Amino acid sequence: MKVGILGSGDVGLKLGEGFLALGDTVKIGTRNVSKENVISWIAKYGQKATAGSFEESASFGDVVIIATLWSWTPRFFAFYVKNVQTCIL
Repeated sequence: MKVGILGSGDVGLKLGEGFLALGDTVKIGTRNVSKENVISWIAKYGQKATAGSFEESASFGDVVIIATLWSWTPRFFAFYVKNVQTCIL
């Protein structure tokens, strides 16, 4: 399964680890793919772990998990309604 996780903080990365352990492919959505913790996370988990923008991660996932600060959450829903609508939230 492809999982898009919106948020590259501790919660988002920990959820990603859990899905990777189950054999899923995970794309972390972040405002900055060059963040040290994101780069380290990708290096640790290999090809099944990637990162991109929030929009890329939302479009990627069969399942999308929102692990953002509340301030970004309404923006995601506006994007989802306009562009995605094909994944499980």
